Amino acid sequence: MSIKIKRVIVLLLVVAVIGAAAGIVHGRLKAKGLRDVSTGIENPVPQTMKELISSSDLIVIGTVAHQVNQDIFYGYDIGAKRRAVLDKASLTPLGVPVTDYEIDVEHVILDDGTVAAGRPVILRIIESPDAGSRSTPKIGDRRLFFLGQNPDQKTYGLQSLMHQVDINGDFATYYRGPSSLLPFSENISSEDFVGRTEEGVTRLRQAIQPREN
Repeated sequence: MSIKIKRVIVLLLVVAVIGAAAGIVHGRLKAKGLRDVSTGIENPVPQTMKELISSSDLIVIGTVAHQVNQDIFYGYDIGAKRRAVLDKASLTPLGVPVTDYEIDVEHVILDDGTVAAGRPVILRIIESPDAGSRSTPKIGDRRLFFLGQNPDQKTYGLQSLMHQVDINGDFATYYRGPSSLLPFSENISSEDFVGRTEEGVTRLRQAIQPREN
């Protein structure tokens, strides 16, 4: 067996182990009714702007500024500390590698109170062997972020690949690996996409405001 084939096999095994560990963490949180948007589980992309906005707690235009933390993640539930201890003697990883990045916020479209309070916006992502793909945020990336808050109420994640949209070119795009895709399969200019997002947030706010007597 050639060295190249061996390397491919090792890479596939690493991907499988990380995926399995992420699935375990995600399953435990789901069973407890918690929403973790950073476990690396790829959800279906939203089909409408309303769906995209409704699944977000914080919507900002910003740049991934710098790394603030890198660790092994064992979940947000009460068993996380125990899994961290057991992991030291386990042949199969019980956690997944995560990296936290601070986003330098340029423009706020929807605020859950974090920006107004002056707290940093921290994006948590699962690292993997393909972390160099365009679909994985990296330092220097400027995006329109549709962020969901994690159960720790300190970090945010991306619920799908479309929850970060590149608005630096003529048309809004998001990425699946090396491929550029169009949100909602439409050719929407970057400027119009931002405008639609702002309009969608305004409509949702109006819909939930109590009617005046």
